[in-house]
Amino acid sequence: DLALPLAHGEKLDVVIGGLGLGYTAEAALRDPRVAALTVVELIPEVIEWHREHLLPLGEAVSGDPRCELVQSDFFALARSPGGFFHDKPQRLHDAILIDIDHSTTHFIDPATVDFYSTEALEALSRRLAPAGIFALWSTDAEDPVFVEAMRECFTEVRVERVEFETPYRDKPAFNLIYLGRKR
Repeated sequence: DLALPLAHGEKLDVVIGGLGLGYTAEAALRDPRVAALTVVELIPEVIEWHREHLLPLGEAVSGDPRCELVQSDFFALARSPGGFFHDKPQRLHDAILIDIDHSTTHFIDPATVDFYSTEALEALSRRLAPAGIFALWSTDAEDPVFVEAMRECFTEVRVERVEFETPYRDKPAFNLIYLGRKR
């Protein structure tokens, strides 16, 4: 809900890294300007759960004709010469949203550590359309090293705190969203 309002255009092409429970995808699909949403998920069972409507947002996400669920490694595709679409390597996206690792320093797979570098962010920015939006979800405190890496590649860099209630805590929990616009 924070990233797409910043995107320019009426027919947005959006890529999401990570499907999980579908919250990021469902939020993107609420924006009527989203014409094409590609969600890249590594774990085939997660995609299957959505397609079989076993998760609360499964039908909303997998049943939307604008949404394509792709089983692949987001980080590998982001680094590859063909990008997210090998048949259309020049395809640019209005927004790339990432909800995979817990944070820029707490990884699900240690192999993704280099993704949070200036070089990797620069490569990812080449997949964005002019003035395209990059957003990254994080569960940890702000990472000043990552913010600096973002500033090397993007303009309008900021970190937004999102608070929410949870039945498992006496006080609100929070996550961060890192945002930047392609130079």
